[in-house]
Amino acid sequence: MVLCPAKVKIKNDKIRKYNQIDHYVELFDEMLTKLPRNKVINILDCGCGKSYLSFVLNYYLTEVKKVKCHFIGLDYKESVIETY
Repeated sequence: MVLCPAKVKIKNDKIRKYNQIDHYVELFDEMLTKLPRNKVINILDCGCGKSYLSFVLNYYLTEVKKVKCHFIGLDYKESVIETY
């Protein structure tokens, strides 16, 4: 699955994160076929940190797949939560 155009250059220190995000969306895409299309999908992100994965998944679901979704992010570190 490709999330960014070929002409976009990803910095070397961000390639690992990009691959992680790409794989995450790919796994979720497989599960999406088993979910009803006419209902809101509720997603709980435990240990969300800065929520990079949730932000990308939200974009993919709402903009690419046109699926309604709702996210709840939980993290143990208050400092991470307070920055947003």
